[in-house]
This record gives sequence, structure tokens and C-alpha cells, in this order.
Amino acid sequence: MADAYLQNNQPGEAISALKRALSLNPGSPELLRRIVGIHSALGDFSAASRAADDFLTRNPDSTDARTLQIQLAIRGKDWTSAETGLVHLRDNPQGMRSSIQLQAELREAMKQNSDAASLYGRLVLRDDGTLDFASAQAFARASIAAGQAAQAADLLARQASHVATTDLASYELVNAMLRDVLGEADQARALVDSAIARAPESPAPYLQQAQRLARGKDVASALAMLDRGIVAGAPKGPLLLVRAQIQRGQGRSQDAIATYRELLKLDPRSAIAANELANALADQEPLDKDALRDARDLLQKSVSFKTLAMVDTLAWSSYRLGEIEKAKDLLGQMKVDQSTNPQLRFHYGAILIALGEGMKGQGLIRTTLNESYPGREEAERMARE
Repeated sequence: MADAYLQNNQPGEAISALKRALSLNPGSPELLRRIVGIHSALGDFSAASRAADDFLTRNPDSTDARTLQIQLAIRGKDWTSAETGLVHLRDNPQGMRSSIQLQAELREAMKQNSDAASLYGRLVLRDDGTLDFASAQAFARASIAAGQAAQAADLLARQASHVATTDLASYELVNAMLRDVLGEADQARALVDSAIARAPESPAPYLQQAQRLARGKDVASALAMLDRGIVAGAPKGPLLLVRAQIQRGQGRSQDAIATYRELLKLDPRSAIAANELANALADQEPLDKDALRDARDLLQKSVSFKTLAMVDTLAWSSYRLGEIEKAKDLLGQMKVDQSTNPQLRFHYGAILIALGEGMKGQGLIRTTLNESYPGREEAERMARE
């Protein structure tokens, strides 16, 4: 029943159906995850937290629910609630490794990167003695942020004998990331090349290298690396998506639009491609209304359940097309005036101004001007008018 409601774009009814199912099966973490997932996708993290809290009232020993509760608190920067949740999770012997992971995520979110690296480091080896790649990657990331890349590289080098043959390519990519930060560009490149040789059809090494090159402003080489992956037979979807992101970041909007269209030919139901195509067209000058209308309608039809980001795209596209009331209806029901996302507040403010609510709209836009986001220059002009 919930799936049917989601297919009809009725998330509220889907949540109600899942709650009814949960009342019949009050210990089901899967039902809780679905409820929390829908609330989170709609940007309503307070409702997601309430759902987890209510579940824990009935199931205080549930490690799944406790984990969700802590993750939501971290996402909402509610450090006190996250710490309290961790105390409860540590009381459960089955939650020890999870508690270390979540404590590391909390420290990283709080910018206490040295502490986070130390905690992630405890998880690099699994209980069976093999390397946990996801933990190794998080360990490297936190170590880099803490200025401890050299120490991280040394620790991972000592764990080389614990790496399964099937994980060697991933292990080399983590080491390449560290070597690059340490200024050892040749060694980093050699590690990426080795990873490609081990797994030529995996998109990961091409993506990592392309993003590194793009950060270094070597856009031509970054795009060539993505093309290399496509020629090698790696899945095109992720490679095309990053290509479009790089192109758009360089102000090459027409190239990005062409790439999003190529991605949609490959996967006509790609929600990300449909959303990003509409976004790119909505911000294009001069505005191509026919192309934008087609992209907006494609997004509307291709995805049954709309996340908050997709609702924003639909609303902003409608605004650009002059359908202002429709735009307000879409965003008004999502409580975006209370959102922590400045771009959402800017969009809603612009819509209010277009409807004659200038004072309210400008006031909302002014709350965004201390932050950086796409469209901020336009927002500043609107706030002054």
C-alpha cells in the first residue's frame, strides 16, 4: 500500500500506511527505516527523529533504531542527543563496533578530525583480520582533514598484508588519495594506474582521478580520464554524471546540458539526470522555455516519489516558466521558510516576491546572504530591489 501511495506522489499517505503496519509489527526496524527515509527525503528531519524516538520507547534495545536516532541527531547537529544516544548504544554489547563508527562520524561532523581519525583507525581491520575498505577510506579522509596524512599512510602501509586480493584496487585508491595530499603526485598516479589495471571496468579509479584533476584546475585531463573509463567499459552513468558536474562547475552549461541528455538516453528513468537537467536549464540565460518545460515535465513523470531537492527543482522551474502559484504550492507545503538550506529559502523568497509579497520574500532572502550557494548574486539583487 505504501508503495502505491509513493507511486502516486502521496508521501503523507505512504507514511500513514507504514505507521499502521508498524502498529501491527511494532519491533520491525525495516518499517521504521522506511518511515525515517521518507521523512528525511522530504527534509522533515524533526519528524524522522520523532519516529525513531517513538520506536525506541517501545523497543529500547534496538540497535538499528538507536543507530538511526544518532545519525539523525548528527545530521541535525544536535550533538547532545547524539552523545546521549551513543551512551545507550554502548550499553548494548552487540552495538560496540557501530558505536565506534557513529562516535567517529560525530567527531568528524563536529570538526574534531584528529579524534575522528583515531576512532576510524580502530575499525580499519575487521574482527576477522581483513581490511574494512569503507573504514579505511573514512580514516584517510579524517586524517587528511586533521593534517595527519603521513601517519595515515604509514598505518595503512602496515596493513597491506591484511588486504584481500579482491580489495587491492580499492586499497590502492585510498593510498593514492593520501599520497596526492602529501605531494607525491607520481606515486599517487602510479597507484591509480595500478588500480585501473586490476579493475579496468570499475568506475571508482576514473572518478577519483578525474575529481582530483578537476580540483587542480586541469579540466581537460579530468574529462579525458572519464572518457578513458567509458572506453574501458566502466559503467557510463557515474562517469557521465561527474563529467556534467565538472562542465557545469566550469560554467560550460551547454556542455553540461548535453551530457545530462546523453545520460537520460542511457537511462530515461534517471532521477538525478532529470533533476540536474531541469536545474541547469532553469538557471540558463537566455531561458529556453520549451526545453525547460520538457525537462520539468520529464522530471514530474519519471519519478514517483519526489525528494525535497526534486520538489525544489519542480518549483523553481515553474517559477522560471511564469507559473508562480504552482511554484508556491509546491514549496509552501514543504516548510522551506524554516529550512537550513539557503538556496531553498532564496527560491521561496523569489516566488513570494513574484506574488506581490515583497517584504516577506526579501526578508527571507536576506537570511541567506551570509552563505554561499548557486544563485546568490541573483538573490542579492532581489534583496536590494
